[in-house]
Amino acid sequence: MSNKAKLLIVTNLYPVPWAPNRASFNAQQFAQLEQYFEVSILVFVPWLEWLRHRKQCQTTTSLKYLPYFYLPKVGRKLYPFFQGLALSLNSRWIRAKAPNIVLASWGYPDAVAVMRFFSKLNQTCFIKVHGTDVNGNFKFAERKRQMVNAMKQAEMVFCPSLALAKRLLDESVDPDKVVTIYNGVDRKIFFPGDKRANRLVFVGNIIKTKGVLELYQAFKFIHHKRPLLTLEWVGEGSLRKQLEEQAKQDGLGSKVIFHGSLPLIKVADIVRHSLLLILPSYQEGLPNVLLEAFACGTPVVASAVGGIPEIVNDKTGVLINEISAPAIAEAVIYALEHDWDYAALEEFASSFDWQRNAKQVADYLNKAIN
Repeated sequence: MSNKAKLLIVTNLYPVPWAPNRASFNAQQFAQLEQYFEVSILVFVPWLEWLRHRKQCQTTTSLKYLPYFYLPKVGRKLYPFFQGLALSLNSRWIRAKAPNIVLASWGYPDAVAVMRFFSKLNQTCFIKVHGTDVNGNFKFAERKRQMVNAMKQAEMVFCPSLALAKRLLDESVDPDKVVTIYNGVDRKIFFPGDKRANRLVFVGNIIKTKGVLELYQAFKFIHHKRPLLTLEWVGEGSLRKQLEEQAKQDGLGSKVIFHGSLPLIKVADIVRHSLLLILPSYQEGLPNVLLEAFACGTPVVASAVGGIPEIVNDKTGVLINEISAPAIAEAVIYALEHDWDYAALEEFASSFDWQRNAKQVADYLNKAIN
């Protein structure tokens, strides 16, 4: 029998059988935490998604998919209630796990539901926030109120960047409860290559808030100056089809390439053989894809939002202060003409390590129960 403390992680942000490449950063961190704890994971799944894939939602000794009801596009302030109801309906499985610690990984609605449910059980609860969960939901007064209350009740809140930690401190979350722990990179997967293609790459969700429309327009301009360049997209999203059709109409179908969602090993291979990684997001925490690009020796062009300025400087990439096609194009052309020290990029990435991350998190978790 294991002598490790029992850690229950509750999150919507985790790979699922029908989307195995989703939230790989969480999967990597949780796997590392197994060195220190007996880990069980509850994965919140929206009920419509669960209905489509319920035959794939197989419960194991350490993993359970948890469907929760919600009304599409309305009543988002009620989501924590419905997630809490789902937790109550699965209380037998939860009690059988007898967790010493609970970690909610996503600020809203997950963390709110977790704090409401487990506080009644006098459970020691931690929260991990990511960026979009805070930056997006803090725009809505009721969601922000619920999140801040949950954070004030939690034992501690883990943030992946100083910028995100400051957002919480600005809302009067106790400074003793807010800690910044940077994410890591799997150096066995992300490492430099020996040759670079004439390629720019975007990795992420192909949605409006990632600046993908502006990026495409910027590439149209860049293409006139650098006709051999391709712009390659790794990921899925609501704007993929629109961009594919636009590229065909503009005669750029062979230059704008969509790979869809890929496993990390294939993502890494594309990134290490690219000239630049571009991420012109409207809002971010501290995107792991930038750290992974550095580990591949690939400089980045990224928007100066969230925690991005903490890691992007004149040695690692170019910051965009305005998310517009002209600004992106100007930054990309500058980066293409810059003489980068690729070895320095890789060396910088070495300070971001999943084992170090898990050790820091484990130290805080263990301190709370010992």
